[in-house]
Amino acid sequence: MTKIIEGDLILDKDKAFDESLEVHGSILGKNGNIYNLTVNGNIKARDISAWDIHAWNITARNLDAGNITAQDIAAWDITAGNIIAMDIATGNIDAFDITAKNITARNLDAVNITARNINADFILCEKLEQEPGSTLKAKKVINNRSSYKRSAIDNSQFIKQKQEKCDACGQVRRGKEETDISRLKVKQ
Repeated sequence: MTKIIEGDLILDKDKAFDESLEVHGSILGKNGNIYNLTVNGNIKARDISAWDIHAWNITARNLDAGNITAQDIAAWDITAGNIIAMDIATGNIDAFDITAKNITARNLDAVNITARNINADFILCEKLEQEPGSTLKAKKVINNRSSYKRSAIDNSQFIKQKQEKCDACGQVRRGKEETDISRLKVKQ
């Protein structure tokens, strides 16, 4: 069973739903506050902003969360402290830790990535771990964030070369410059 909400779902406290959730708007915290969202099913919304998101499958344009736990995540942009999922398909991931079986993304920017299969254009991380027998397909991997600023890579050239049309949405996107992950909130 799916609960359908027309417009936005405004959270004023931690919420749990016993059924799937389809929001024809965004899921946001009241007055800019951030709350936890637990759904015993799937979540489908335009944009989701919550501290901890737990659901089977999550589909959204933008996900902004401290922690995301799901079987499958499909979103254009994901900003999170920790992501645990079986499959992640996204345009951009900006996270501290990613643990997944399969990741398909245009840009991955993380401190730690643990995955079986990764398919990405650009990976920037401090630590990349792969399971035995795994695959890594990437046009560029920088496995030491600290050397990124000192490297000979010209970001402006990267941005120029990465102007291409997204197969999923048809938008013309540009490559991302280095992202400052210190802006992500860490749960104390």
